[in-house]
Amino acid sequence: MIIYTDFKPTKLYIKHHSITGMLYLGKTSFHDPYKYHGSGIRWKSHIKKHGKQYVETLWVSKEFTDPNELYSFAMKLSAMLGIVKSPKWANLIPENGVNGGPANKGISRSTASRIKQSISSKGHKKYSTKNYCKPKSPEHVANMAAASKARRRSYLCTNLITGEVHTMQCMEFVRAFGGDFSTINIAMRHNKPYKHWVFKPN
Repeated sequence: MIIYTDFKPTKLYIKHHSITGMLYLGKTSFHDPYKYHGSGIRWKSHIKKHGKQYVETLWVSKEFTDPNELYSFAMKLSAMLGIVKSPKWANLIPENGVNGGPANKGISRSTASRIKQSISSKGHKKYSTKNYCKPKSPEHVANMAAASKARRRSYLCTNLITGEVHTMQCMEFVRAFGGDFSTINIAMRHNKPYKHWVFKPN
């Protein structure tokens, strides 16, 4: 057990950039996790370049008051989502929930995280930026609001092989059965099958 003398109640969050699809897992002890844009070297650079107005909150955890419980949960979640290895995530190191970026400077990073940072620092352009600064139409705003609402919706998840049925949000499903968060989120929103699962809005 690690003793933290300055620990404050903390929540984890997952952010999503609705234009580029980039994801970020972070933590906060001071800000409203729904209004806070998030931190992290690569994430902050990404949203500055592609537009902070397109940042959405996909998920917020409960408030942790036990730092050891938070550390264990955050590290397991980081590994399960593959936030360092996957190019879909902006995280350069696993999110442990208790240390910020500066405290982690001495941690040895994986090859994947070094490649991700190298690409970011070289100004790698994976996405077209020609439409980022265009004013949003009322229809676009409505579609964004609908998509954000859909991510917080519960779905009836049915296994076509075993017949088991669960009512879950996307994050709950990923935690219970594994899989890629973005792929499952899209499947739920568009009523598409995922492997042997089918989803229906609850």
